[in-house]
Amino acid sequence: MKAVAYARYSSDNQSPESIDEQLYDIRDWAVKNDCEILKIYTDEAETGTSDENRDDFLNMVADSSEMEYDYVLVHKTNRFARNKWDAAIYKKMLRENGKKVIYVTQPMLNEETPEAMMLETFFEGMDQYYSLDLAREVMKGHKKNARACKHNGGLPALGFDVDKETQTYLINEREAQGVKIIFEMYDAGFSYDAIIRELNIKGFKTKTGRPFSKNSISDILRNEKYVGVYTYNRRQHKVKGKRNNRKEKPADQIVRIPGGMPQIIEQELWDRVQARIAGRKHNPGERARNKAITQYLLTGKIECGQCGFAMVGKNGGTWGDKKRYDYYICNNRERTHQCKAKMIRRDIIERQILEELEIKILNPEVFPSLAKEIQKGMQNLGGESKKELIYLKAEIAKVQVKINNMLELIEDGAGSKELAGRLAQRESEKAILSNRIQEIERKTKASTITYEMILAYLQKEYEALKTDDTLTVKGLIDRYVEKVIIYGDEFEVIFKLLHTHGGGGAYPVVCRNIIKAAKELPIPFVSALVTYPPDQLSY
Repeated sequence: MKAVAYARYSSDNQSPESIDEQLYDIRDWAVKNDCEILKIYTDEAETGTSDENRDDFLNMVADSSEMEYDYVLVHKTNRFARNKWDAAIYKKMLRENGKKVIYVTQPMLNEETPEAMMLETFFEGMDQYYSLDLAREVMKGHKKNARACKHNGGLPALGFDVDKETQTYLINEREAQGVKIIFEMYDAGFSYDAIIRELNIKGFKTKTGRPFSKNSISDILRNEKYVGVYTYNRRQHKVKGKRNNRKEKPADQIVRIPGGMPQIIEQELWDRVQARIAGRKHNPGERARNKAITQYLLTGKIECGQCGFAMVGKNGGTWGDKKRYDYYICNNRERTHQCKAKMIRRDIIERQILEELEIKILNPEVFPSLAKEIQKGMQNLGGESKKELIYLKAEIAKVQVKINNMLELIEDGAGSKELAGRLAQRESEKAILSNRIQEIERKTKASTITYEMILAYLQKEYEALKTDDTLTVKGLIDRYVEKVIIYGDEFEVIFKLLHTHGGGGAYPVVCRNIIKAAKELPIPFVSALVTYPPDQLSY
């Protein structure tokens, strides 16, 4: 006989040695039963109530469709799962792949009898009860700490430290400087990208020591702790089984104590920032960018290197020949006149960006090395998708069980408006999960795309670059250009793609060039222009 083994220790059992103890019993059972263990899967410091973060568990389930063995050896029921629905669903999936779960320290559960099945259900129910009861008791302790404005575990927010004796919050002066920069720059109208660049220049990092991202900046700007309000249990960390740190819980479940934290940001600054966040949908600059979608190829991609604001399209302006030209202008200059950056001719900068795109990315000479990198990425993508697909199929099975139960109630005459509403909600959840599964299955198929197919695709993109269709070329820019930054008479373009050009390892494609005139424009859809004197390129 052949088998694989699975062991884990969780947050309520923090001894890594417990895995060794589980594996000792598992190996002992294997020796006594003449069973060969082919592979061992382990998850460390992961709760059994959720399969979502148990990577090796999901790998074990995924591998069961390909590996040849008879049993999955587990120490006892609570090491497999502490949720009876998950236990039933995953055992069913393993059984469909010809594998049986063996609990090595609970031999009475391994028999194929009605009594054994009843006992197993009892144990799984008790495991789930224990887990839920433990969570309830932990929450009681956390809420008690919260009412005293004490730290409840995990990393404190950027700008704060925790007093080891009192478990209350203290200001970390160095980090607090970074927090103030974020609020003050956002209040002054700077973009997230500009704020991130400033933080990087000054050497600031997130609490985990990583570079800042737009999401981390957004979270900081919305965190009431910086204005002195202690909050706990605010975020709905999971919605329909998935993480969602932006959805709040009902107000009666949130602990919120004004004055419970040392204050880093003044109330007036906080109020201005929150008003700007709430009103950004009505930002004139946003409206200008939206109006320019079809006319300006670099809409949403181009920004001012002098102040960090987005640049927007602007009509008008004539030179000596009385011909009218279009420009990109810094939105900060346009709205507040606080930036002195020059406007840049639309046709000139767009032409040069497209030239760089053709040289660095859509260049037949680099297609072979580029295709190899893309194929490698697709193969990795398929491997990650497989694990997510297992999880999603388990979730849809859970929803289907609930739907079936509701249908039985309705058939028995227990129908009501509330029940019908809940049924509609479950059907909606099932439809969302089904769509996600279809999307993942398409992603998984990406790993079957050949090197030749990728080369053919790149060739078509190259041909599209030569068309005179504005929307087609706009699509190319959206797909390949991350950002364009204008520094006076120079520009920097950052492409999304990574490739090697035949070298050793991938790198981001970044180009820095002088904005210059040209006698001929290789892209037909750009207006035909004569040679431009240097002083007519921008103003």
